[in-house]
This record gives sequence, structure tokens and C-alpha cells, in this order.
Amino acid sequence: MSPDLNLIEHYLDHIQRELNRFQPRPTKALQLQRAIPQIGANGNMVIIHRLLRSMANRCQAIELFLEFMDNMKNMGVLIKSVQTDSGPLGFEMTCAPCDGILTGDNTSRLRNALEVYLKTKGYEISYLSIFSPNTVPLVQHYNFSLWNSDGTNAMVPIESAQGPNGLSDMGRHFLNGLCHHGPALTAFALPTLHCYRSSVSKVCPSYFDYGCNDRSKCFRLKGNEDNPLFEFRQPSPQANPYLVFASVVAAGIDGINRKLEMPDPALPVPGDLPSALSALKKDHVVMEAMGEELVNAFVYTKTTHEIEPLMAGGTASDEEMLKREMAFY
Repeated sequence: MSPDLNLIEHYLDHIQRELNRFQPRPTKALQLQRAIPQIGANGNMVIIHRLLRSMANRCQAIELFLEFMDNMKNMGVLIKSVQTDSGPLGFEMTCAPCDGILTGDNTSRLRNALEVYLKTKGYEISYLSIFSPNTVPLVQHYNFSLWNSDGTNAMVPIESAQGPNGLSDMGRHFLNGLCHHGPALTAFALPTLHCYRSSVSKVCPSYFDYGCNDRSKCFRLKGNEDNPLFEFRQPSPQANPYLVFASVVAAGIDGINRKLEMPDPALPVPGDLPSALSALKKDHVVMEAMGEELVNAFVYTKTTHEIEPLMAGGTASDEEMLKREMAFY
């Protein structure tokens, strides 16, 4: 059965999100035993009825996306899976892995082709993170792995030289580089004022760190011990994939070259676009790798043609600000 049509999985996702709201998060049996009834008191039957009513739309969406997957295969872009993500408004597509700049090419082709395809079916697509203050934010995860020239996974430790989280020294230093340069990477990963609505959600990471199969971390280690990879969980669907990929590679290579260790304490995610742009300007490694001319143009464009116009109307309620953002983007 498609994961999208398995309502039990959707309901368990709801329980997981509700548990994430507890501070501290319940992890032990007794804590969970106390927390679950509280979740049930917050409208379980409402969620169940909403899921049941959504089945017709889910089936129709599956038919649409199966046809779209065939179209993309003819364009050379292989989509491995399609399912809803965080509710009926969002859909998640998983593309097959590829090398180098082709990753950015395929992501861009997918976005453009999907927009054209859905218009022919009478639908509009949006890459905004949030559509109303109460919706779960949409994000776009990027997955990476490191490979040696002989075709072996460079994140796998050699013989018994296994570091924390079962990583090789190269894999560990690469990820530590991302954590060191995380604030600068945020400018490309969350490139609009609107994106920071998702950054304050419990669904999205607040610090630059990593862990095995831990969705609360900015970098989630996944796969298996023979073929590990990591998932960059911060980027917004509005991010430019070429800038995200290039900046991640630059930060990781710096981590390898300087044998960086994990920052202690972990660095926090910038809370807004101006803070992220400031971090980018101060990060000489990312600045040099991306090119000073590009970074200066990026910061100027975001400041002059985005931040200033959106903030020109003065202070506003959260609902009014969201309306401005939806009209602007």
C-alpha cells in the first residue's frame, strides 16, 4: 500500500508531532503513558475524521502524480516515490541520487515541469512554507553522501577506526564543517523572510548538529552502516538548489581540510533573514567559495528588493504579515 493511503501512518505522524510539543519531550514509558491521554484530549477524533474525509483527494492525487512520474522519467529525472507530507496541502517527492551539478539540474527541472503539468490539470502549485498560521511548515530536504574515487562510501570508517555515530573521520569532519558554517548556509537554505516561519516551528531544527535517524537534528544520519548518508533538513522549498548544494560542499570541504570538530556549544539557527545574511557576509570560507560578487549581489538583492519592501508597511499582525508574504512571493 502507498504510504500516503495508509491512514494509520498519518495518525502516528500526528501523535509524533504532538509529543514534540512537550518540554521536555517524553521518551520513557511512564512519561509516554502520561502524555498520550493528554494528546487524546486535544481532538483525536477530529484528526481521524479529517483523515477519512481526505481519502478521495488522496486517491486522485496519487493518480496525478503517477502520470507525472512517467513524464519526468522521459525527461531523464527518476522520481522514486511520491506521498503527502505533513497533511493534505503538501506533497513529498524523492528523486533518485545523482552526481555533481546534475542534482541541481534535476531539482530545477522537477519544479518547473511540475508547475506546468499541474496547470494543464487545473491546479496551481506553491512552494511557500506555510499557508496559514496553524499549518505544519513545508521543507525541502537535501540528501548527501561522500564517495572515494574507487567507488566506496567515504563516510564508512576503515576497519576498526570508527568515530562517533559510526562515521569515518572524513565523514565526521565534513559534517562538523557544515555545523561550523551553518549560520552562513542558512542564507541560501532559507532565502526569504517567509521561510523563517518554518524555522521557529518544532518540526524544524533550532541548532546545527547531527544524529542517527534523529529528525530533530539539522543533519540527520540515515542509511545503514555500509552505505551511510545524511539529510540536510533545514532548506525551504523556496531555496535555490544550486546555491544550497555548492555552499554545503564548500562548508564540508573546509571541515575536512581543517579537521574541524563539532562546535561546543552547537550554533543556533539564525532567527530571521537579516541575521542569516549577516552571517553569510562574515563567513570568509563560504564567501570565497561562492564568490564575493555573487554573495554581495545576493545580499543586496534580498535587502533592497525583498526585506525593505515587505517591512515598509510597518508593524502588522502575524495574519496580516502572512498575507503580505503570500502576495509578495
